[in-house]
Amino acid sequence: MKKRFYFILFLFSISQFSFSRMVCTMNDAWWYSTSTILSVYDAEGANWQKINIPHTWNSTDGYIEKVYFRGTRWYKKNFTLQASNMDQSVFLTFEGILSEAEIYLNGKFIGNHKGGYTGFGFDISGQVIFGAPNQLLVKVNNENIDIPPLHGDFTCWGGIYRDVKIILTDQLHIGFGEYGDKGLLISTPVVNEQKATSRVNICLENHSDITKKAKVQCFIKDKSGRVVARKEQNVNLKTRETCHLVFDKMIVVNPELWSPDTPDLYTVEALVSDNMTKALVDKVTTQIGFRWFSFDGEKGFFLNGEPLKLIGLSRHQDFEGLGNALTDDFHRRDVRLMKDMGINFLRIAHYPQDETLLEECDKLGIICWEEIPLVDIVSFNDAFFQNSKTNLKEMIYQHYNHPSIVTWGFMNEIFLWVNKIIPADNRKKYYDYTVKIAKRLDSIAHKIDPFRATTMALHIDEAYERSGLSKITDIIGWNVYKGWYGERFRDFETFIDQQHKAFPQRPLIISEYGAGSDRRLHSNKGESFDFSMEYQQDFHEAYLSYILERDYIAGSAVWNMNDFGSADRDESMPRINNKGLLYYNREPKDVFYYYKSMLRKIPVLHIATQDWYQRTAVSDNDTSLVADHPVKIYSNMKQVELFVNGKSLGVKGLRNCNAIWLVPFREGKNILNAKAVNSDLMIEDVATVDFQIIPANLKEFKGKTLEIGINCGSCSDFTDDKTHFTWLADKPYKKGGFGYVGGEVYRSKPWVIGMIDQIQGTRNVPLFQTMRLGAERYQFDVPDGNYEVELSFVEPSTQNQKVLPLDNVFDVILNENVILPVWNIAANGGCLFALTKRFVTEVTSGSGIIIDLKTIRGKSMISGIRIHRLVPMFIK
Repeated sequence: MKKRFYFILFLFSISQFSFSRMVCTMNDAWWYSTSTILSVYDAEGANWQKINIPHTWNSTDGYIEKVYFRGTRWYKKNFTLQASNMDQSVFLTFEGILSEAEIYLNGKFIGNHKGGYTGFGFDISGQVIFGAPNQLLVKVNNENIDIPPLHGDFTCWGGIYRDVKIILTDQLHIGFGEYGDKGLLISTPVVNEQKATSRVNICLENHSDITKKAKVQCFIKDKSGRVVARKEQNVNLKTRETCHLVFDKMIVVNPELWSPDTPDLYTVEALVSDNMTKALVDKVTTQIGFRWFSFDGEKGFFLNGEPLKLIGLSRHQDFEGLGNALTDDFHRRDVRLMKDMGINFLRIAHYPQDETLLEECDKLGIICWEEIPLVDIVSFNDAFFQNSKTNLKEMIYQHYNHPSIVTWGFMNEIFLWVNKIIPADNRKKYYDYTVKIAKRLDSIAHKIDPFRATTMALHIDEAYERSGLSKITDIIGWNVYKGWYGERFRDFETFIDQQHKAFPQRPLIISEYGAGSDRRLHSNKGESFDFSMEYQQDFHEAYLSYILERDYIAGSAVWNMNDFGSADRDESMPRINNKGLLYYNREPKDVFYYYKSMLRKIPVLHIATQDWYQRTAVSDNDTSLVADHPVKIYSNMKQVELFVNGKSLGVKGLRNCNAIWLVPFREGKNILNAKAVNSDLMIEDVATVDFQIIPANLKEFKGKTLEIGINCGSCSDFTDDKTHFTWLADKPYKKGGFGYVGGEVYRSKPWVIGMIDQIQGTRNVPLFQTMRLGAERYQFDVPDGNYEVELSFVEPSTQNQKVLPLDNVFDVILNENVILPVWNIAANGGCLFALTKRFVTEVTSGSGIIIDLKTIRGKSMISGIRIHRLVPMFIK
């Protein structure tokens, strides 16, 4: 097997330079086969379809199926190299294949790679054919057997999802390290305001059949292209020899320091000349930045000697409809969105990501924590540890030169699944083994890179302290969701203060915090796990304030930058984790502008209605057709004036970069206009809210389409994103209006309103995930006429809740007529399956609509009610 090497991202054209290095993407016109049995020696018989790279085979089922396809697939590529290139060395590189790959060239096994998030490649000089077709076959598997992650809250999108490249070089060239350095490995052991000292390691290879005498030059250039440091060495390389050159103490005087505000970069060039021919045969460049940093348990993070609070995000790499198969533009755009929001910190979670992402972080000044995907659980199998160790080395070597990276991570919530899958009598062994692995990985990271910190992220579990795991890395990250998975916002403050008091010298980062949000759910009285957009806003407004108040918190990373694929999740949006500050397609949510207001120095003003631009509410009183509804504004201005339909609602000062107005909405489209007050700059924002008003006295519905929906047992309005009909949050009955009499909200857990299971048979999953139990009746004091009454039911899974009995039977009575006698939801549709029944009734003599729920056994339950007046209407 040929020597393995890893990818390089420097592209040069032969026509521009005298040396012979050329890098070309090989992404187009591949063939993909779903055949699980395919002969390497007879690949033509398979059912091939033509595709381009990047590609994932889970771009459909990964969004639909909880158990998406994880197994083996094949890729094929035919290519030809010109005969004139036969004196060159040839390398084949893959920037990312998830998760295990076997590579075959012209029927021969070239090599394999295990790990879905780091690059790899091979010297194929001896196998490739020049002047005639070559056939490349790649066998890919995404089952992750003994490959991290063994489990995780994200989808493992199988396929060749990053660039494939072919590299041609002179036989005397800058080579590739065993774990992926890019030919240049650069450290900056001494940096201060007066000078920066660089150490440059260069791998030099001679693939020719004769001894070569080479001159290697190394230059450091500033952003204007001026050479600020230079060194050179002469070396003799025997045939097939590799050597490592060190250019030590390359000093730059008065360096421009890299920081989020001034991300100044220097260019390092390595040039190789053949001393016999005097020809320049190879050249490789990379960019570096000069900065120094430190973490302090009491005072937080320091960059270049100055305190800097790290405020940022975590980021998953996938995109709506595409999985992980993204071109470089997607990664660049994400970093630009981060910079626009005002963050200075990125946790690259939970795996190494595309090199393009880091290059953009270098350019724009985003400080990074990067980690390998040891998530939730480890395996006792030694193969798992060996793969983890290799992945860590690959990540560090491949991304070593990036100034944006300050810490390497290698475990996330690694005790999360212990109680679920490790027998009680084996847990101590598991804890001890995990600690052993962590110590070895920490030692490896520090040995390769002594100039950066190490990190791991923990969830709240005392086992981390008891086992000693929390004492291993330089920094501890805490993933904290108090106020989301139960408890209250202020419990975060209590927990983190207790941690600091117990371990005052331990640097810490809030590595995750966040709340889910679903654009279809809105609440003026939000609560944990309701998935309303407004509760997510409340969550972040509370947490960021706590974080900014405490110097000892070095930094924080919101979970997550964007909604992302998580096939194992059900919740309000099955297959999606919706904790993002941006939607899956990277459209900012309103809460994005809270962070932008808090973090940017430029003026920011945003009316937070783009997530809730269509609203329905009950009028303020029996006679008015106006409904007061809250509108929030995010801004870093001191004062803002809000106008609705041209009328001023007054000026408010902003606290925590937000303020709320109670807006008197009228039926139809309402124009909101916000303007900054006492500002040197004219800054304003305009928004439109389309408002539907239901009269508090339903008799006022004369001559108007009457349609009312109730999201039973929920504190949130739910809007169908296709029809835009809204079921209002559950409310008690009031004479003249509508609502429930009696009953209680169903909670599968004390902190969960409704259930978190996926409901089959509907696209309106959240409507069915909540319900009211044991209601005596629902009453609607509607005018006389003919009505369609739609009732929605679902039975929770008995496996995931202990609140309800197993047998629930009740009568459903509509205006004294038993319409569903001895109604047993489970018997009629099974658990977790949406059932909808529609009935027609006539209302006369001012009797209204009364839906009685008479319990026979267990509990009555109902998830949704919709009342629709039919035509012709009979109006008295």
